Amino acid sequence: MLENGEIMSAEELFSYCEKNGNLFEIRENEHTIYDASRLNLKVFSVNKDKKTIEIKPISLAWKLTGGTTIKLRLRNGASISTTPEHKYVVYRNSEITKLEAKDLVLGDRVVCPARIKVNSNINLIEEILFLLSNKNFYVSLKNELYEKIKTIIVEHGTNRIAKEISTETKGKLLYHELSNNRFLLKDLVSVSKILNIKPDIIYSGIKYIKYTEGKQVWRNTSKARLPANLLDLFYLAGLLFGDGSNKNFIAERKDLKKRFYYICKDLGIDSKLLQNNKTLFEILNSLFDYSEIKNRGNIKMSNFLMKCDDIHLAEFIKGNFDIYGIIDKSKDAISINSTSNGMIDDLQLALLRFGCTAVKNNNALYLSGVSAKNFVDNIGFGSEEKRISSLHLTSNICDNTGLNLVSSGNTLQAEKIMNNSFELSYIEVSGLEVSYEDFVYDITVNDNHNFVANG
Repeated sequence: MLENGEIMSAEELFSYCEKNGNLFEIRENEHTIYDASRLNLKVFSVNKDKKTIEIKPISLAWKLTGGTTIKLRLRNGASISTTPEHKYVVYRNSEITKLEAKDLVLGDRVVCPARIKVNSNINLIEEILFLLSNKNFYVSLKNELYEKIKTIIVEHGTNRIAKEISTETKGKLLYHELSNNRFLLKDLVSVSKILNIKPDIIYSGIKYIKYTEGKQVWRNTSKARLPANLLDLFYLAGLLFGDGSNKNFIAERKDLKKRFYYICKDLGIDSKLLQNNKTLFEILNSLFDYSEIKNRGNIKMSNFLMKCDDIHLAEFIKGNFDIYGIIDKSKDAISINSTSNGMIDDLQLALLRFGCTAVKNNNALYLSGVSAKNFVDNIGFGSEEKRISSLHLTSNICDNTGLNLVSSGNTLQAEKIMNNSFELSYIEVSGLEVSYEDFVYDITVNDNHNFVANG
């Protein structure tokens, strides 16, 4: 995970540095290294002396000829494969030290983050307009903005504007869009940049948005409004984001109906026809990688979502837990399951932003102890029934207790470094496996020479 919340595999990160960085060194049949120092890529890193999580820049990206690797499994379900010489930050014999993978033994505790503080610098409105403009969305503007843009474009000339925005739309077609107040969103975004109109003004000035797959711009598909409250959009995405097994959830959940119907009303959509609204589907797909039911076994949390601030991310997670979350009294835990391993892995990382160390067991995540309390305090449930049950579950948990982990039905106590920030936890090594990889990837991180990773 990068400092802005974006999730990249080690291979993806190397490919990015290969494309945008400078070649540092090649040794045939050994390694290829790229200098990433000018790319402003930063990751989370453990300062073993201060016992804190810090943000540090990546200086080098490595691709190494493979061979024997060691796959490490932790008690919380996380795993990672590295070369035998790769060093881990480990708690052993009452001190934090660095050990190579080949020297680890079962029962060692790897130092992991208990909380990650992401630096989200994303402009939500601007990013939403950009992502939507990559698809065939058309918009109709509210009168005030429409008249303003119409006047300016006419003054400049449609042919001139069409050339300046570097679009396939010709001047004649742009004039037609202007006359009928139906703009290709991509054109509108480009025009707004030329005319120095801020993204917030464009967003709030859109009356309706409509997706079309063909030339009949205003036919065949249903239109929608962009939400006035973005938190509602994230919550709705969380409600709908799953494997489709709860497609009739609203009809069965009286405690969710009120907000759900309010959100649909704000979007200008009949809640009974929501599943058939192509425009809404494409909006959710553009922003959250929402997919057809048949493809939901491979769903993941989009980079747009992971780069958002904690407030909006929490709303998505709340919606998802309202549908798929369970208060598991038998394990004294809050749990959630998914048919998608990718979704579970991404959610496990996302929950760290709220001080929740989730334990992965097959296709489920479990939160207990302090992690469950942090979930209730920092995310919570929209469902009144689940909210009350979760408060009861966590009512006797104190902030200074250890970190409870749930695995295979048993409650395990993971030691936690006792400092004011509660940033680190010790997670027990539960499995070590020798394997083989054709290539392995690594990065060099300044100062601490370690980074937080999973996979």
